Amino acid sequence: TNEPVENISDNTLNTIGIKNQHNKSISLNGRSQKTALIYTRTSSKNDISIDTQKIYNLAYAKGLNMLVHQYAEDNGVSGRYNEKKKLMSNMDRELGFWTVDVPLTSNNILIVYSVDRLGRHAASILTLLDILAEKGVEIHFVKENIIWNTNIPSSQKIVVQQAALQAQQHSDITSEKVRKTFLRLRSEGHHVGIPKYGYRTYRDTNGIRRLGKNKKELGVL
Repeated sequence: TNEPVENISDNTLNTIGIKNQHNKSISLNGRSQKTALIYTRTSSKNDISIDTQKIYNLAYAKGLNMLVHQYAEDNGVSGRYNEKKKLMSNMDRELGFWTVDVPLTSNNILIVYSVDRLGRHAASILTLLDILAEKGVEIHFVKENIIWNTNIPSSQKIVVQQAALQAQQHSDITSEKVRKTFLRLRSEGHHVGIPKYGYRTYRDTNGIRRLGKNKKELGVL
């Protein structure tokens, strides 16, 4: 059915616009028979930006004279392993949707800026790569200039494996720093975390972050 623009999310309109603009630039002469899924992810301001990833990934696809069948962003989404769900957090978002719910086929390739954009859990990253490769899907890492498939040379496979391990190590170190910071703040009397409904945080005369009642919200109960 045809839907009015107001019924379509801004994110959908944005991704469709990016895809269509790119596809208009692809020449019919020598056009690749395969199409690309371009995936970008960032979880913090310290990551390489979505815009930078997008520019490099689209340029890579254009270099292959390849149409983009989907462009996906996981903006502000962690790639860490979620113990409760037994998967990386971004596998519960765009990455999981386009690789599991709407699975890629041998007619597609997955373009990612770098290995750590796929996630921050080595075992999960490598498992996903093997699953896609067995389906005939190639994964192209722009920064590493490596194509992962069933015929990947062992020397390049080791590079990707090491990059996946480094991605997890970086995440683990960052998580440990955050955990220690929270422990220190709690020991100093600070309230850590987002207050539940009916409560608010404030600074006392000593600058300590305290938890107090939110009278406005409590009055609505």
